Amino acid sequence: EKRFPGGNIVPILPDGRFLMIVECRPVLLQYYKTMSLLQLQSSEVISIDADESLEFPGGAIESGESLSGGFLRELVEETGIPEQTACLYRRIPPLFPLVSDVAHEMYFTVAYLSGVRYARTTKSDGGLRVYALTQQDVLHAIRRGMVKSGNAAMLGWGFYKEIEEARNTSSIKDLIADKYVRIEHVKIKR
Repeated sequence: EKRFPGGNIVPILPDGRFLMIVECRPVLLQYYKTMSLLQLQSSEVISIDADESLEFPGGAIESGESLSGGFLRELVEETGIPEQTACLYRRIPPLFPLVSDVAHEMYFTVAYLSGVRYARTTKSDGGLRVYALTQQDVLHAIRRGMVKSGNAAMLGWGFYKEIEEARNTSSIKDLIADKYVRIEHVKIKR
């Protein structure tokens, strides 16, 4: 039985903005052939071509790599953040978004970062553009169809909403007791 674990991480800067990347997904040209523009609250404009998707960082967990190690490696590779500390809220049970085909295990983490710096572009995955979006910006991007991947964006966004609700209602202890969430304080290294 071959396993295909992957991870998706929702990085949040100290000012509450979310780091997202623009990822090229050529398969999208078969389905959705429109280009989109989004003006962020910062007045910056994001342009998404028909074969691109606005997503949270993530990717495959490499053989012998811990889940947290894989999340942090992908975060550094895809956003260029410098060394810093972070508080991770990691979903313990995996989701299987493709259960009707190959059961790819997907794990999700919300990372509250201590630093505000990130790279505007990275060389990872053929070159990624990195943006910091407010929660309102993310919602507009979802509604405009710029967030096209369930696995690489929408499932992570849903998990983030669960974590925020639990943190705001003090029910995070229940999620920990149910072995649904693990909290880790980590040092991100480059």
